[in-house]
Amino acid sequence: MHFSDLKTVDTTRHVLGLSGGKDSAALAIYIRDKYPELSAKMEYFFTDTGSEMKEVYEFLDSMEAFLDTKIHRLSSGKPFEHWLKVHNNYLPSAKQRWCTRTMKIQPFEQFINDDDVISYVGIRADENRQGYESSKETIRPVFPFVEDGIMRADVFQILDKSVGVPKYYNWRSRSGCYFCFFQRQDEWLWLKRIHPDLFKQSQAFEDNEGDGFTWRQEGTLNDVVAKAELAEKFKIRKQVYEEMDSNGEDTSLYPDPKATYPQWRILDAEGGKQITTFTTKAEAEKYVADKGDSTMYITESKLKLLARSDYDETELGNRAQAIIDQMIKNQSNQIASDRSSKIQRWQDIIDQEEDEDDDQERPCFTCSL
Repeated sequence: MHFSDLKTVDTTRHVLGLSGGKDSAALAIYIRDKYPELSAKMEYFFTDTGSEMKEVYEFLDSMEAFLDTKIHRLSSGKPFEHWLKVHNNYLPSAKQRWCTRTMKIQPFEQFINDDDVISYVGIRADENRQGYESSKETIRPVFPFVEDGIMRADVFQILDKSVGVPKYYNWRSRSGCYFCFFQRQDEWLWLKRIHPDLFKQSQAFEDNEGDGFTWRQEGTLNDVVAKAELAEKFKIRKQVYEEMDSNGEDTSLYPDPKATYPQWRILDAEGGKQITTFTTKAEAEKYVADKGDSTMYITESKLKLLARSDYDETELGNRAQAIIDQMIKNQSNQIASDRSSKIQRWQDIIDQEEDEDDDQERPCFTCSL
């Protein structure tokens, strides 16, 4: 049975959660245009953790004006800092999503109470994931995009013709809290560049009382950003190298982009977090032996030779850095050359999700749509 034909009673509530992200926003607009009789009954809500970026709130204000209806702002009643203390300063993670449960799901279930509810979820037809499954039998989730075959490209078109693209999609692939542990390494780097105050606050949560908890398994945010900067540097230098080679310029001073060198990492066997690094295996082995810590182990990584600091002051290095500086300037000023390029940039970022080099699970719909 199609979602629009579900049996309801006069007291049945129709609810649609907006997160400030692309899919839930597109779904609200899609329902308004395609199923106006349902839209007239719809209750829109946003579960506010108090830890969103200002761009999210700005986009929600735009959505509220476009839909010409109120968006209910839900909350747990306490800030993230309070709940962090309740959880003994243990930062949330992909395996311990207490933030989602406490600050998203519980306020939502309080909002709907025990009413008969149809919940409209923005999972697309081209996605292979499930949404939040409530223990409440009174909640019936429906997936209009799945049933109507709406895919990612359709979502772009819906937003492009209406409220436009949320500003943060110029550098971020998802909505949610500014410190979301599902962020990619490059997104942490851009958070530092675009919102340095929020990045510092994220670091402060890591450093809280020296408990050793970090947002990412591979190390502190400083470690994460350093790795992202290195990856960005190599990517841009590789592009410059290929352009120089194509133009017949001399590239003999630089290593082949495929060339690598080893780095030996010391990891914590219990949490897998990086402790330190060495350029030789002998140095790494000596460090572990001197520490006498059986929880440490050594692993080898292959790093790109072209990204080394040896090439910072070369012609290639200077050209690459100029490109990076311009990227930062454009993003900081939220500049895009034209509407189509902005849409393409957004799509490029979403495409990169599949190339992320960590093994974390994807976030649930409550936070990410």
